[in-house]
Amino acid sequence: MNNLEMASKFASMDKKQKSFLKSVWPGRITVVLKRRKGRRLYGADKKTIALRIPKNKLILELIRKVGNPLTATSANVSGKPPAKCVKDILKQFQNGKYQPDTIVDAGISKSAKPSTIIDLTGSKIKILRK
Repeated sequence: MNNLEMASKFASMDKKQKSFLKSVWPGRITVVLKRRKGRRLYGADKKTIALRIPKNKLILELIRKVGNPLTATSANVSGKPPAKCVKDILKQFQNGKYQPDTIVDAGISKSAKPSTIIDLTGSKIKILRK
């Protein structure tokens, strides 16, 4: 995602949710929203979708040029510390069954802290991960 308009193509949002998202995006906030009906997405929950607009100029420009959102998993093995650079990613995945298909080297991460995940599908905001 690179903007709220793109996000609204995949998720249903009311005015209150849009206002909240404008205040936290771009940034390290991932939100769970109700999925818009009629969107074919593979490997995703049928009723909800997690979206994020990162605060990374390179990634935002890539999304803008592609014209579609990107999907990605974390750049670390579950339970391992977040990777801060390509070397960390390759080290974590070197002996595993799965290997990354593509890595964009944007230098050393200033913060490898994972995003906060917030569930906006209910009547109250619910923090799933801080």
